[in-house]
Amino acid sequence: MDYLAIPQKTAGWLLGKAALLEALAADLPALATNDALRKGVIVAGPLRILASRSGSLLALWNVDYLSGTGAEPWGVVRLSDPFGLLSEPEIIREVLLRQLQVIDRRLQGFLLDSSWMMRSELQGLTTCIAGGGKAWKDFRIGYVEGEGTTDHSVVRGVLLTGPAWEDNSFRNASLRELNALRALLPEANSFFIESTSRPTLEHTTLQVARAVSARTPGDGERTVDGVPVSLPALQTVAAGDVYETLAWTYDDWLANSARLTATQRTVLLDDIIERQPVRIVGAAGSGKTLLMMLLSIRQLRKARQSGHDWRAIYVAHNSAMREKAWSRLNELGAGDFLDPRAAQRLEVRTLFDYAREVLGISDLLLIDRDADASKRYQRGVVVDAIRRVFSNHRDAVEASTLFSQVCREAELFESFADLIVDEVSVAIKGQGMSSASDARQYVESEKRLSRVHGVLRQRERQIVWEIFLRYQEDVAREHGLLDADDLALSLLGRLKTPLWELQRAQVGYDVVFIDEAQLFNENEKRLFPLLAKRGPHVPLVIALDQAQQVRALTSAGLGALGVEDVRSETLRSVHRCSDQILKLAFFVIQHTTDLFGADFPDFTRDTSSQHDVGERPPRLLQSSAEFSPEVAARVVGELRLANRRQIAVVCFAARYWNSLRDELGRGRDPVRVIEGRGELLPARGKPLIAVARPDAIGGQEFDAVVCVGLEQGVVPLVVNENETLSAALEQQALREMYVAFTRARTDLIVVVGRGSAPNAILQSALEQRFISADSMLPPSGPGSAG
Repeated sequence: MDYLAIPQKTAGWLLGKAALLEALAADLPALATNDALRKGVIVAGPLRILASRSGSLLALWNVDYLSGTGAEPWGVVRLSDPFGLLSEPEIIREVLLRQLQVIDRRLQGFLLDSSWMMRSELQGLTTCIAGGGKAWKDFRIGYVEGEGTTDHSVVRGVLLTGPAWEDNSFRNASLRELNALRALLPEANSFFIESTSRPTLEHTTLQVARAVSARTPGDGERTVDGVPVSLPALQTVAAGDVYETLAWTYDDWLANSARLTATQRTVLLDDIIERQPVRIVGAAGSGKTLLMMLLSIRQLRKARQSGHDWRAIYVAHNSAMREKAWSRLNELGAGDFLDPRAAQRLEVRTLFDYAREVLGISDLLLIDRDADASKRYQRGVVVDAIRRVFSNHRDAVEASTLFSQVCREAELFESFADLIVDEVSVAIKGQGMSSASDARQYVESEKRLSRVHGVLRQRERQIVWEIFLRYQEDVAREHGLLDADDLALSLLGRLKTPLWELQRAQVGYDVVFIDEAQLFNENEKRLFPLLAKRGPHVPLVIALDQAQQVRALTSAGLGALGVEDVRSETLRSVHRCSDQILKLAFFVIQHTTDLFGADFPDFTRDTSSQHDVGERPPRLLQSSAEFSPEVAARVVGELRLANRRQIAVVCFAARYWNSLRDELGRGRDPVRVIEGRGELLPARGKPLIAVARPDAIGGQEFDAVVCVGLEQGVVPLVVNENETLSAALEQQALREMYVAFTRARTDLIVVVGRGSAPNAILQSALEQRFISADSMLPPSGPGSAG
């Protein structure tokens, strides 16, 4: 490899890790000659290492320190001769340290330390001493700064050469690297998506892998030379075992700790949170929430035993999820700690609740007291704003390939509205812009503010800005209301003041627990570390399944949001789905290039299960004589006759929504429409037929799930001449499928009507026998759902 590329924030992270930096320096010669990196990727904890197909560029980054915009400022280090880092093997560590310091400082616009003896040698080239130790006396490094273009945004970078004697040949060669930098920056940036589609390589001989993954192996892992290696296996848990434990208290779980997985026992009993923040990752139904609740009770009991006052907050996304969490914690035996007068107490709240109290905001200024309801209202206003702005700029809309297609296709319009909601929230408001801001901050920004912003042309950005202005006028000026992002950003401003720094010791929390963290946007995630008392680490426990983030939005990593050195623990036992449903769900999620990686190994092979072998596999039903809603209604009726008590119908395509509700409503059983995630439903065993869109079905479970709208050409949508947005919508569709599929305990049925073909991922699943195709159903009359 001729070059090594490292993003600025990863360079800054490495500078604080002496042992890791030592290991990287020792591994660099081997990494630079490892041809396997051209096709695969090394995954060591949050670290990713891979090379270009041509073998010229090696890249390394920490996923927790990515911005989420799809573009990063890069430092590029020349490795090979002439004047490369590897040319002086004895001083690699000292020189690499100095090069990382230059990358970190220059890409933030900071001046270098004057003691480094900088010199501007030629126009565009600067040199400085190459480091400490042996590198200080005889060697210098040089650097040039430049930009590359990716889509419609600019990527900044700095390229470093040396160590070398300072002479004209070194100066001239270093200056010529400016052209190489311009070509390397977009190539390095393309690795983020490419890396997730590559196979994972063994890394047992790498010192850097040992350094970054130094921990006790968890459940479902083995060690090779002391390094944890994920095994391609996921064990489901027998349904009878799960329901036996539903009434267990904290003491019952401790008395029967063998029923917890090894990873759960490690997180719970080793008190990791007292040393570093913890991220609990796992598939749907893996017990993330239970583990976090048990951990909170353990910490509360320890504080009571020591006699210390102690406060923690358990943050739920919306009001329904808050009520569920409070009830479950009470059942687990935390009732005494839920008393607001207790010396050791746990507050179960939403960010909305907390923000309203801290900011002293009246309910009259809010769209709604519930986050989900507020965001649904926001989306409705955005939809109206899109329609009006498009109507006012018909010529510009027709001239845009993207916008003209959005106008023609109702399904695409719905997905586009979701993207614009996120754009208004994070790329505009989250960047500190308001209706009083200069539009050029958004429209003409060379810096990519989001993935969507990066693929829009300036005229398209101007239209998005006008949509934002119309939205602000409707919400703020006309109605005088604050939306969810206004509240989050106002709280963020409050928590970044010197006054709050003084108050944190008294009113900050000892531990912050965040449930279903994937549901919070970046504006909200920035608040998490600020809620806690200041200390040597952020006392944060965060539970998430990133595959359940059904929007196309990609958020910044926790490191980039202020949570350093997160300990990740992955739960690999699932307590809900049958083995065959689980295999199909993970077959789908493996195709989500934005997500698939260390937290989602290949679970489709060697999967063991304790469920009954007689369970029915997922089925694909098709009828050439009817369309999907009619078939779905008949399937629901058949499932009820088969004594499936609780059934959910998930509608993926907006075009079917109204007719699906009508068809289900003709049956004998009442139908419950689920509007928001986490809604309280009847207890298991009570009859229920529910219908929902994918973004509302998360957090629930049913005996059977029926999916409608997964036909080829319907879901996922394709955006003409815009591969980036097409890919984003495809990833969103795959995540929606994963969420819907993992709601089912025993029966999963996908309905396709009128002879339509299932989408490509389902066709692939059919070929590989993760789902079976039933013969076509004969037509039947209305009302058959009964």
